[in-house]
Amino acid sequence: MPDVTSPAAHSAGSTQAGRPGATSEELPPALASMLDAHVAFELERWRSAAVVDDSSGVHEAVQWLRPLPLGAVLSLDTVHAALAQVLDAAPARSHEQAPATREGAAHVVRGVAAAVHAELRTRQEPVADLVPRALFDATVRLATDLDQVRDEILDQVTGSEVYSRLMSHVVYHGVKRWVLTENPVARKVPGASSLVRLGQRGLSAAAPSLERGIDAQLVAFVSATIADTIRDSRTFLVGMVDDGVVDVAAQEVWRTNSATPVAAVAALVSDEQREQMVDVLLTGWGHVRTSAGTRALLADLLDAMWPQVADVPVGDLLDASGLDEDATVRLVSGLFGPTLQLLADNGEAGAWLDARLRPFYRSWAAEMAAGVAPGVASSVPVA
Repeated sequence: MPDVTSPAAHSAGSTQAGRPGATSEELPPALASMLDAHVAFELERWRSAAVVDDSSGVHEAVQWLRPLPLGAVLSLDTVHAALAQVLDAAPARSHEQAPATREGAAHVVRGVAAAVHAELRTRQEPVADLVPRALFDATVRLATDLDQVRDEILDQVTGSEVYSRLMSHVVYHGVKRWVLTENPVARKVPGASSLVRLGQRGLSAAAPSLERGIDAQLVAFVSATIADTIRDSRTFLVGMVDDGVVDVAAQEVWRTNSATPVAAVAALVSDEQREQMVDVLLTGWGHVRTSAGTRALLADLLDAMWPQVADVPVGDLLDASGLDEDATVRLVSGLFGPTLQLLADNGEAGAWLDARLRPFYRSWAAEMAAGVAPGVASSVPVA
């Protein structure tokens, strides 16, 4: 990419990074040279700003901000406005977007997910390297301590129509199998079990009313006892999820999976399933951003949370995030400094400066052509 600070770059009439720009031939040579010099001057200031060190004032700014309460730096209205901007930004209202915009955003998300998935499928380190044992144990303890959540889940599961049908199916086939193969006659009379099984296959043809009678009695029995059966099964499930049993099960899970390579876990998810997961996430995020109810909930949550943090010093919040004063300065240096430097090196900054300054020089040239004396000293813009 040509150096935007050089006169040759302007005279060539290049469009830096896709930004349409006027050629220097539109300007008198003197003004074109002044524009080049102005861009070079502003670009040098840009490069200086990219050098974030003690002399740049970052330390002083951080030291000044740390004791201030968060509410003195940000107002609740500002945070609400920022939240609204995030929710309203593309690709927020997917039905209001052009198809190309919607597909472009989804394509980026799918590409990132595919890249992450592909990388995970190459990792041979064990799961324990990513999920430490202490974190796993703490998660299990948290799950076992949520008694009300556990009870509510069990109530909803055992009270569902699906669970009732499942229990009816199990009881019905269990009793019928016992009647045909495990009853006292079948066990005590030699060959009776085989005879009963043989007779079962021909039961419908030889004595259909008999099988229907057995089924009717079994169905009546299951219907009469299913409520007690479900109640007993819930009691059993409660016993199965007490702290001791869950702890034993958790240890078995850890022993089985902690040494499993990350790649083996990632391979459990196919490319098609990953795409379906991304679609669900995109749909969910789109709903969060466009649903009036969800937006109202987020706003109310922010109102409820703000009094808890508004009086907390910025430094305490940074410390809680693992960012002390030195770490904050390093973060600023590591992110913003190199970003500014890259924009200067690849010509993007110069192209932006040129686009910002050129209209002034073009209007100046028009005034000169009209014989109007421009007020240069008072109207030269600062990028």
